[in-house]
Amino acid sequence: MKPNKEEKKWKKALTCIIEELSKNLFEKMLHLLDDIPKSKKKNKLRDEMPQIIIQHLGIKKSILKMKNILEAIPRRDSVVQDLLRPFVDKQSKSTEKNKGPKRPCVESDTEDEEPEAAAKKRKYVSESETESEEDREEKKHQSDKENGGPSCKPCRRQTVQDLNATGCPPGKAIMGKVIQKSGLRPYETKKKEKHFLFFVGFADDTGATRLTVYGRPLFDKIQEGHFYKFTDLLIDGEYKKVTCNTDISKLGHNTPLIISADLEMKAKGLINIQWPVFSIAAAKNSQEKTEMTIEGTITDMNNVENKKVKGARTRKTTTKLRKLTLQDASGSIRVCFWGDQVGRCSTLVVGDIIRVTNVRSTEFMGTMSLNSTGMTSVYPVKDASVQTGQINIIGIVNASKKETTLEAEHNQQTQKFVVESKLLAKACGFRLEGDIEDKLLAKMPFRAEVTMRGNIIEAITKM
Repeated sequence: MKPNKEEKKWKKALTCIIEELSKNLFEKMLHLLDDIPKSKKKNKLRDEMPQIIIQHLGIKKSILKMKNILEAIPRRDSVVQDLLRPFVDKQSKSTEKNKGPKRPCVESDTEDEEPEAAAKKRKYVSESETESEEDREEKKHQSDKENGGPSCKPCRRQTVQDLNATGCPPGKAIMGKVIQKSGLRPYETKKKEKHFLFFVGFADDTGATRLTVYGRPLFDKIQEGHFYKFTDLLIDGEYKKVTCNTDISKLGHNTPLIISADLEMKAKGLINIQWPVFSIAAAKNSQEKTEMTIEGTITDMNNVENKKVKGARTRKTTTKLRKLTLQDASGSIRVCFWGDQVGRCSTLVVGDIIRVTNVRSTEFMGTMSLNSTGMTSVYPVKDASVQTGQINIIGIVNASKKETTLEAEHNQQTQKFVVESKLLAKACGFRLEGDIEDKLLAKMPFRAEVTMRGNIIEAITKM
């Protein structure tokens, strides 16, 4: 039987709710779904559970069950409650209709209230908060409202110019416009737990700054082009952080702040430095530590390597490094991607034309190169074309069961090519076990008909 419209809506909302749960809370939810057999919950992916829950409990019962579970684990914040509330309210109204006429009541709508009033009723929180913290905050705000305490007083505003100069004392707020957001970025805590953050280019009528926002739920809540008020930012050196302890209020578009085009441009530049685009010749002649954007064709890519670098207190630590060479009409330059930025190269191949933002120039022994920063992004301009032809395979750079890097002659040049080892083994007629390198060396040199995209071999036939 096909799901009806109501079931489709509830399944979609339930999927979003489950996606917002941390791994620990997801496991708690499974444990509390005691009406569903363990065999139906074991080793299930998140996107499989909504259908299983609805099948076993039905729509009405599953809504009530999820309401109780989210209270218990707890997730009482607006991120998940806003997804759940329409279904709970609809079910409550349906129940009241069955009981008979209800007494008149007045419902409040925070959307019609003044921004500051709405902010007192609502606070965005991250999933890292505990039950006791949420209860304490709720009781504090309720008490303040009833007694005319601090929550009823207008928050003292601080300008962005003041924020950049002196920081943000407790209790003060900044008001302004979110000009641009970065992408959502993963990071690890000291306990090796994976969390998420993103950056915001923020401006008012006095200046522009960059905010670091922690928590995946806030990524969808904080939108470009809207005005917000942030109270109790955490100042950590040059970083201005929006955390679970920061009060966030969305303001109306009639906020009396006029932000100049220059300040908007400056705020964008704090997130993505994409102007001007340097030619490679200009990049090589730039001053050291100049941040820039470059564009060019990938002519060479090294494999990922582990590099020892100086860490805190001069201790050496190991980090990942991948180098590629970019070329345009003015020349070529080496670009180094470090640490987590290595992942931005995972889908690139030789021949791709890309734009790389927020890289920093570094000179070493008279040679200028570019290094990634925490804000580096890679944007494809044009993919390498797919072509077929013959190559003469003459050597091996490295070989594993997953992939092999070969040296081969193509168009009278020696180039490096990458191929899945299982394709290579099938073409050469050996099993993918034992010492793959020795087996390949025994076959070399040999010619092959290949289909390739850049330096990636997608199909190969030994001739």
